[in-house]
Amino acid sequence: MHRIETKTDNLRGNEARVLLLNPVTFAKSILLILTLILLNGFSRESVFASNPTPEYQEFLSTATTMQSRKEYADAIVQLNHALRCYPGSSAARTERAHCLRALFASREMTDPRFDEDRANITARIQELLRTWNTHDIEKVLSYYFVSYCNDDGGTIGSLSKATTSFWTNFPDAKSKWDIVRVLCDGKSGLVEINGRTQGTNTDRNFGKGSMQSDFHLYLLVANEEQQWSVSGCIQDKEKTLNTFGIGDTFALNLTAPNSVEAGKTFTAQADFSVAPPSKANVSILALPIKTPVEHPPSDDSRICQKPTDVRELTMNADGYNMQVTATVFATQILSIVGMSTCEQRVTVKVPEDEGVATDANSADVASAAKIDSSIIALASRGRETNTGGQEAAMAKAIAAPTLPRDTIAGAMATSNTATEAPIGDKWALIVGIEKFQDTQISKLQYAARDATDMYHYLINEAHFAPDHVRLLLNEKATERRILSEVGSKFLARVARPNDLVLIYLSTHGSPSDLDVKGNNFFVAYDTDGHDLFATGIEMQKIVEIIKRRIDSQRVLLVLDACHSGATNPEGKALVREGNFDANDIAQGTGQLVICSSEPSERSWESRRYKNGVFTHRLLEGLRLNGANTKLLDAFSYVKEHVSDEVRADRAEHQTPVIKSKWNGDALQLAVPPANPQQVPDVVRNELEPDSSDHAKSR
Repeated sequence: MHRIETKTDNLRGNEARVLLLNPVTFAKSILLILTLILLNGFSRESVFASNPTPEYQEFLSTATTMQSRKEYADAIVQLNHALRCYPGSSAARTERAHCLRALFASREMTDPRFDEDRANITARIQELLRTWNTHDIEKVLSYYFVSYCNDDGGTIGSLSKATTSFWTNFPDAKSKWDIVRVLCDGKSGLVEINGRTQGTNTDRNFGKGSMQSDFHLYLLVANEEQQWSVSGCIQDKEKTLNTFGIGDTFALNLTAPNSVEAGKTFTAQADFSVAPPSKANVSILALPIKTPVEHPPSDDSRICQKPTDVRELTMNADGYNMQVTATVFATQILSIVGMSTCEQRVTVKVPEDEGVATDANSADVASAAKIDSSIIALASRGRETNTGGQEAAMAKAIAAPTLPRDTIAGAMATSNTATEAPIGDKWALIVGIEKFQDTQISKLQYAARDATDMYHYLINEAHFAPDHVRLLLNEKATERRILSEVGSKFLARVARPNDLVLIYLSTHGSPSDLDVKGNNFFVAYDTDGHDLFATGIEMQKIVEIIKRRIDSQRVLLVLDACHSGATNPEGKALVREGNFDANDIAQGTGQLVICSSEPSERSWESRRYKNGVFTHRLLEGLRLNGANTKLLDAFSYVKEHVSDEVRADRAEHQTPVIKSKWNGDALQLAVPPANPQQVPDVVRNELEPDSSDHAKSR
């Protein structure tokens, strides 16, 4: 394994990104003329050069040699070092994009021969997470190579300083990582991770603070002396929200592109709410991620009368990634009573390349290259009630819109003609959980039966091939399995743009007011009812995975779960009242969402038959006209009969909701696929057993 020691420790304070954290910006001034300064306490040593250096040429040459040997993961690390020496190198960025694509498409990286190595890598990364959450910097660094380098040029020295400083500012910070997939060829590998970090800080003169950071990145790993360690990192998405004092009431959200070409202008918009008598003083800044630290201009902040502020910013022309920060201060009579900051990473967009030389076929490359860089949207806390008028307006619903997707190698737009084309093939993930590992979570009676009945309908009546439908019941429906089947092992690998994807979930749900950040969670089999953040499946996580990893433009999400009903075993709810907001979910996915009830209602199991009321009536509605049944017609049947039954049997309200951001012809769920495909052997061989054998026995 070829390793090159870095000559200096360097880089910006935001190096804790490498550990899936953003050290976050804070305001140091309490004057009305506000100046935003990056988080203090980091030692920054500048080693960047504005022109190529001999060291840069050495790293670039080594990377080229590694590419020729198909050692793509190691080549990426060398290219990171090259960019540390010369950030303006478009050649290094383009080659790194080539390597990443080739790594995704390489058959070696998914060869079953290396399954044991993948398991060892997974265990190693999970150990790293546990160690990080104990805030032991020496142990954390033991998981990294001395020659480590990330995509911003950060080395192990700056990583150590940044992480220690971050823990000082957020002494209770905890992180949760979801490992999406692990690629490995026995010598090196890549770990794709979605994550979130939360923490609190009391050392602010205008109130206690909290932070939440969401991110998506790739850790590069290598094997030396039978020990897997982290050698590098590429991060393509991060968004962080910090609040102090009354800042948690601002509902601040920053909207900016995730990648921009060097030297190009772009728009950043801050949306917020500051209640009277406070006034909002707002700044939006874009700073290159480099050393020495560049302080923002003092005249950037301004008092805003409207709950939004828009700025035109410019991506630096020197090849550095940027950090855009929106800051809102609430001021009252010459004093600051609250602050909220929202940060977003904006990466340099590499010129689009036409192809990648790999040992995989072009279809594999095209699929593997879709690394979405959509903005992570902080969950909206507003609620909108569905009305009959809105449903009438859905007469033409149900074909997916075009969602532009970026890649690290450049923009790759999908075609919107797929929304009107015949359904190519059909895939589904069906989940039903009625008993839980945590005995304090009340059992449901019919959730597994609901899922099994849906499974039988799809394969027996709706023209879904049996091996195109995955069924997870009870013990098999763990948090890891559900996310894996959606985002890495199954749906993300088989669905094409013209295909139809159905995801059905029947389980408990949790209300947003149980979480400090107002997020909703599905309850998996292994969820701890007292630690939803760490063990539940966040609704926004499902939304992001669908949007970012499933290429199909027809995704139907059916949710027979809610957050209400205390511990009543007949109501699919964990505590309190309130269901998922279908409108929020549809906004996030750009697809079609059917929820079993309004946000303020429960979803009930029946007293007349052994099913949930919603799923039973949905299956009835889907059978109205056989394969010709339009989903909108089926939903109209569902809404009427669910409402009538629950009202008659329980004197309660349950009103199913449908929301869509699709355009095109109405969906017929049971129509035969126009271009059915086989499940690829490489996918089939990596799938764990599901619950289909159990379903066949019923």
